[in-house]
Amino acid sequence: ELVDVCFLSCTKGLDMAGPFCPATLWSCEARQAMPLRTGTLKDLNGAVRETDKRIAKAIEEGRIDALIVISCDPEGANQSSAKAAARSGIPVVGTGGTSIGKLMNMGANFASSYGGSVATTSRSKALSYAVGLAKYWGLPLLNSASATKPLSFHSLLDGCLPAFLTAAIFMALLRRVHLLGDLLGFSIGESGWLASLGHYSVRGLPGVVLGVACHQLSVSFGEIELIASLVAGGFLSSTEPATGKVVCGVFGGFLVSETGSIRWIPDPEYICIAAVPIHDVRMACNRDDNPTSGLSGVGSGILCHSLSYLICPVFNLYIDTLNYGLENYGALLGLILGGLTVTASMHGYYHTILLPLILLEMEDGSMSFLGMLDMEALVLVCAGICCGVAVHPRSRPAEIQAAERALSINLRWGDYVEAAYPFMERDIYIMIAAHVGGAVGGALCGYYEAKGSAYVPCWSLLIIGENGIGCLLGMAAAFAIPFLTTLVRL
Repeated sequence: ELVDVCFLSCTKGLDMAGPFCPATLWSCEARQAMPLRTGTLKDLNGAVRETDKRIAKAIEEGRIDALIVISCDPEGANQSSAKAAARSGIPVVGTGGTSIGKLMNMGANFASSYGGSVATTSRSKALSYAVGLAKYWGLPLLNSASATKPLSFHSLLDGCLPAFLTAAIFMALLRRVHLLGDLLGFSIGESGWLASLGHYSVRGLPGVVLGVACHQLSVSFGEIELIASLVAGGFLSSTEPATGKVVCGVFGGFLVSETGSIRWIPDPEYICIAAVPIHDVRMACNRDDNPTSGLSGVGSGILCHSLSYLICPVFNLYIDTLNYGLENYGALLGLILGGLTVTASMHGYYHTILLPLILLEMEDGSMSFLGMLDMEALVLVCAGICCGVAVHPRSRPAEIQAAERALSINLRWGDYVEAAYPFMERDIYIMIAAHVGGAVGGALCGYYEAKGSAYVPCWSLLIIGENGIGCLLGMAAAFAIPFLTTLVRL
C-alpha cells in the first residue's frame, strides 16, 4: 500500500525551471496521493525537506519496505530519505541518471530496475518499478488475463472509413485534373509529383487499419503501442497497394497489441513502499519500453507483410470477379445486389458484410460499386420515402419534422438510412417500393458501371463518382419509386 509521497510537479521541466517557477507539492493523505501545497519552487523547498524528513523517519522505523525515486536530489532536498534508505538497505528503484549515480555512491540498495529516462514513457517507468521490486522480493510472476479486448468490427470499420473516403475522393479529384489536362491539350503525367501524392495516400491505408485495430484491442493504448503500430504499418505501406492488405492490417493490430505489452501479476503480498502501491496490482514485465515496442512493430510488420502474399491473391480474385460481372452482366448484377442491399441493411448485415466489401474495393483509392449501391439503395431510397412523408398533406406534424430532418441528412451527408424503416414496416407497399427502387437503381448503376460511395453529399458523386450519368440515373430511380409510392399510400 501507499505509505508516503514527496513529489514536486512544475509547470516547466526542472532542468529549465527557475526559483520562481510555479509548482505543486504532492504528498499522501489517507493512503492517497494528493496535492498538498502550491507556490514557487523557492517557497516549496522548505515543505519538500519537511516531507522528506517524515519519509526518512518512516524508513528508520521500518514502516516503508521500498523507495521509488524519480529525478530526486539526494544531496539536497531529498537528502534525509536517501541516507535513511542507504542505512536501512531497503530496495530502491527509479530513474534519473544523475540522481541514480549519486544514490549508488551513497550505498543505496538498488533493485534490478534503475537508469535514465531516455526511450521510456511514464507508463513503462511505472511498470518497470513494479517488476523490479517483485523480482527483488522473489515474488512469483503469474500470467494474468489477456492484455487485449474483443475486437468490434463495427467500430473498427467506422474508425477507418474517413481515411478510405479521403483517399478515394483525393484520387477521384486527381483523375479529374488529368482529364482536364487532356482536354486543354497538356499532360500532367502518371509519374509526376501530383500522381505521387495520390499514390502515397493510398499506400498508407493498411497502416491506418493496423493502428485503429491495435487501439481497439489494447487494454491501454499509449506511446508504446503507437510506436509499434507505426513501425508495423510501415512494412505494409512500403510496397504497392494490393487488395486485402487491410485484412493484414487487422491481423497486425492484433499482433502488436499482444506482443507490445505483456501483463503479469504477482502473488498478493502486503508490502509497504514509498510513492507507489504494489499490493495486489497488475504488473508487466520490463519489455514494455520503446526499444522493445520497436522490435514488436518490426516482428509484427514482417509477419503481416509475408501474410499479404497469401491473402491478397484471394481478395484480388473477389475484385476481379466483381469487375467481370459488371462488364458482362452489369444490369442483372446491379438488380440483384440492389435489392439485397436493402434487405441486408434492414436485418443488420450492413456493418458485418457490406461495409467490409466496400472498403476492400476502395483500398486502391478507387470508388466502389457496392458503395454506389449503398448510396442509391439505402440513402436515396430513404430520402425518397422521407420526402414523400414530408410533402404529404395528411402526415402528422411530428412525422413531417422527423422526415424533413432525415431527408436533409441523407441528401447532404449520405447517412441516416434508418429513418425510413418505421414507414416501411408500417406499409407493405412502401416496403416493396423500397426494394424495387433499390433494385432498379442498382440495375442502372450496373449497366453504366457506375461507382461511388455513401457518406458524401449525393450530388458530389456527379463529380467524384465513376460515370456520373450512371450515378445520376441510378440515384434518380432509387429516389422516385419509393417517393411516388409513399405519396399514394399515405
